[in-house]
Amino acid sequence: MPSADNSSSHKKRALIIGNGTYKLKENRLEHAVKNARELSGLLETINFKVTTRLNVDKEILNTIATFAEEITDGDLVLVYFSGQCRQVDGTNYMIPTDDEKIGKDMDVQDIGANVTSALSKITDKNQSYVNIFILDCNKRYFYKNESPSNPGEQNKGLQTMTVPDETFIQFSCAAHQFIDNKRKKTQDNLFAKHLCENIVLADVSIPDMFEKIVKGVIRQSKGQQQPLSINGLHEYKHVCLYAMSDEDIINDCNEFIENLKRELEELALQQPHEGSSYDHFVGHRIGEIRALIHVLTLRRNDAIRRRYSTFPAKKTFFE
Repeated sequence: MPSADNSSSHKKRALIIGNGTYKLKENRLEHAVKNARELSGLLETINFKVTTRLNVDKEILNTIATFAEEITDGDLVLVYFSGQCRQVDGTNYMIPTDDEKIGKDMDVQDIGANVTSALSKITDKNQSYVNIFILDCNKRYFYKNESPSNPGEQNKGLQTMTVPDETFIQFSCAAHQFIDNKRKKTQDNLFAKHLCENIVLADVSIPDMFEKIVKGVIRQSKGQQQPLSINGLHEYKHVCLYAMSDEDIINDCNEFIENLKRELEELALQQPHEGSSYDHFVGHRIGEIRALIHVLTLRRNDAIRRRYSTFPAKKTFFE
């Protein structure tokens, strides 16, 4: 069996979209923007060039097309959409946040973003290496005349898809499955939780990484949520998102931590003096940086133990 491909020799690009502020109250998603921000930060720590877009309106397909223009054939490409989707006549559509005019299937076809078309924009530009497309869409999407008590007969969940070669598609739940809107809020975000815990694992192949995610979600939901993986990786099935030697991990983490600490110092100077209004954006970014420094420190310390100790490394939540 060939060794894990070193993805560090390929440019890594990611498009992360988080849509949460839908017009109809029942369709709003509390975690979507948070998920997108957290995943973006983590991907940056493993050398992805990340484009993040939040609460995207009807320009979803244009956003993906613009991102695709930056792709060079041979890149490692990841697209993540956290938001609402709806299936119409066997085709999946990502729903924009300006959805007040969506009241029937034809409106979804006119206003929504066809997932197959979006995926083609990526795979057409990157035919010789790995593409990953993640749909974190597990809540029922309601039309204006629908509600939790009257969901509509055609509201069936996502349709499984034909996967192009060297592409991995991941749903956050099974095809034709929804997550119960009455489920506890602590259970609403399981897929993103396990995705973020596993996305930075070093030297784990893409299929094995998603297998860990799927098993974690199934276990924690007690079988109620079963994410669907559609694996089209063949020649590159051993590719890892993060493949580095321990020495490289140590050096990479040290450099990233120093850059983050410098940014933290600059932001601290922007904090208002006593009596001034609080800058919520600066405060939020400071929290993100501290969390990233914590993640990077854990990863660096694990690599140091493996590199310089004859004793087995202690397990962390990454393992």
